[in-house]
Amino acid sequence: MDKALAKIRLNMRTSGLNQIDKTLEGIERQLISSRLNLLDILTLQGRCRELRAARWLVNRVLYPQDRVKPIKDMVIINKNKQSVWGNLHDSCLRSLQTSLENQTLTPLEIDILREDQKRELLITILEEFDLLLEELQSSKLDSMQLSDKMPLFLSDLWRAATTKFLGKYYTLTYNKQSVEVVNVLLEEQKIVEKEILAKIPFVFDLINYLLFKNAFIINNTLYEAQTPEAIARAESILNNLLIQVANAVMQPLLNNFADVEEIKQKYYSYHLMATREVERFRNNLSWHYRLQSYWSEAQAIYESQFHLFTFTESGIKKLDVYAPRSQELMRLSGIPLVVTLWLELQDAIAPRLKTITEFIGRGLVYVLKNIIGKGIGLIGRGVLQGIGDSFSVGKVGRRSDRL
Repeated sequence: MDKALAKIRLNMRTSGLNQIDKTLEGIERQLISSRLNLLDILTLQGRCRELRAARWLVNRVLYPQDRVKPIKDMVIINKNKQSVWGNLHDSCLRSLQTSLENQTLTPLEIDILREDQKRELLITILEEFDLLLEELQSSKLDSMQLSDKMPLFLSDLWRAATTKFLGKYYTLTYNKQSVEVVNVLLEEQKIVEKEILAKIPFVFDLINYLLFKNAFIINNTLYEAQTPEAIARAESILNNLLIQVANAVMQPLLNNFADVEEIKQKYYSYHLMATREVERFRNNLSWHYRLQSYWSEAQAIYESQFHLFTFTESGIKKLDVYAPRSQELMRLSGIPLVVTLWLELQDAIAPRLKTITEFIGRGLVYVLKNIIGKGIGLIGRGVLQGIGDSFSVGKVGRRSDRL
């Protein structure tokens, strides 16, 4: 009986989500029309928000408690016993069924994807992470050996996710030639490793936690594996890992095939399909990486912070977490080093400037109020008194004339 109810719930959920997604796609097509007036745009955007809210509600009410997988929407969870990874895996899957809209001011490569494609990519990465985690577990590595394997682990995860998401043999016609897409993208491994994968924080801490149930140090306090604080930190790290690897999958695709019509039709959000919008999107990303390279990263290092992208019910948001980064600070050079010196100088001077400014401001107020103000008041009274005297003299003079 329970299985029958679960199947009915699953069918209702799948049907409802499909209808909502189709309606959203239709509205997004309308939104890219240049003939819409402002009122039409606002109305359609309101309908989009209502449909996303309805999608979230359907996921919550009809979420399959027996964890049966809808095609392309959930991952088969083959974990009969409760475990740290099993609970984290389930929690992450539930998060992926909510809105995936970027709520931060930071542009992400995955922003160009339709929401269903974005969700499929993230779930694909989660599946591949699961498989690689099992391989690490079976390899019986100790903690020191595990640390050395992290760059290879991330590269393998990126390669596996890229291949599975796009299709190993996916071929398209580009510049009148037949091109195997995945092979072209995998050639950019070194660039992807340097710009994205190597900068993903806390990966070793997460794997250590999942394999050995090691505690987390959060704000200089030790939290055991089963504490709510440790679980929340592990979930944030995993969320950020999925998002950053998804960005790494999309980066070479945007570099090589950004304006290919077949790619746009298959993956892109409808309001970002025009060539102008694609180029604007890529320029925003390029500017973001320059700003990050010269300023944002140096500031985060100096402030002993990492920025983690996490899933929330309303979309992707950014979480700032403390972590010591003194070794990275010592290695800074060039413009990033100048940035930290400027921040230090600003911290040293700003309070003094504020004190001086407040002192000068209070002095100016005193001078204006008590000296200049009183002087003007006296002058004003003198002028008024003079006018009054003149008026009186004038009246006396007229009376004398009458006499």
